[in-house]
Amino acid sequence: MGIKTVIAALSIFSLLAASAVQAKTTSAYNSTKTEILPLAKQYLDEGKLPEAQNLLDTMLSLEPYNGFAHLLMAKTFLNKKKYENACRELGQAEQFAPNDDVASQANSYLDKIPAKFKQPEPRGCLTKQLDAGEDSTVEPLRQNPTLLVFGATWQNQFKSVADNASKLAVGANSNVTVKKITLGEPGCHQMFDLFTVSQLPAVVALDKNVDFKGAVAGKISNEKLAELIEAANK
Repeated sequence: MGIKTVIAALSIFSLLAASAVQAKTTSAYNSTKTEILPLAKQYLDEGKLPEAQNLLDTMLSLEPYNGFAHLLMAKTFLNKKKYENACRELGQAEQFAPNDDVASQANSYLDKIPAKFKQPEPRGCLTKQLDAGEDSTVEPLRQNPTLLVFGATWQNQFKSVADNASKLAVGANSNVTVKKITLGEPGCHQMFDLFTVSQLPAVVALDKNVDFKGAVAGKISNEKLAELIEAANK
């Protein structure tokens, strides 16, 4: 057997071995990933919060956009009464939810959190962030006082809040524009993140200078909508 033949045979053997290792690694990864969430849920049910959080940290390092993993992590923080962390995780669960059921579960868990922890507010300097924005949803905010109504299509209250806000704005003879930001639509994530929106529906009031004038989330009354319209219109 010539040296070239030996080298060729060794090369083929190496490729086959590498493929086998890769297949094994991929299989192990898939198996581990598949088992993490049920085991984390089991730990949560048993009250083993540190064990559940460790598993979910691992899961989210593998899949940061896994809505169900964020939902379970939020439940972990809720049990620890770490409400700010829970709000963040529930907001992520809603945004990355694989289906409406996970999203609505996340929203229902937010009812258990005190209101002060889940009111929308802008991250840092709002005007600078809007100036840096590239999304088309940002530009209309520069033209008129605005009420941003955040929600999702699976929420009946979202439509009613948006409709009531529009009627109240017209009835008050204000210059306020009502704009719906619907979860799942292109470009919505920037706005959800910019105003740290977690619970739905949520309403954010901005004046004509794009200054933040107030917000509310969850159960939204017409009285509160009227207050936000007045604040935005000043």
